Amino acid sequence: MTTTTSLTEKEVAISFRLSLPKLRADRVRGTGISYIKIGKSVRYNLDDIADYIRQNKFPKQLAA
Repeated sequence: MTTTTSLTEKEVAISFRLSLPKLRADRVRGTGISYIKIGKSVRYNLDDIADYIRQNKFPKQLAA
C-alpha cells in the first residue's frame, strides 16, 4: 500500500486562493480537481492537483 499526501478543501482553497464555495460548486457539477470522500470529509490528492494544473495550463502547447 502506498501513502499519498492529500489536502483538505480548506488547505486547497488557501493554497490556490479559491473560495470554498467555488470548490464545492465544482464538486457538485463534477468539474474541477478530482477528490476523495472519506465519510463526510473531502480530500484532494497532491498528484490529482498537479494533473489538474497541467491539463488546464494556458496557452496549450501543441504536440510535436
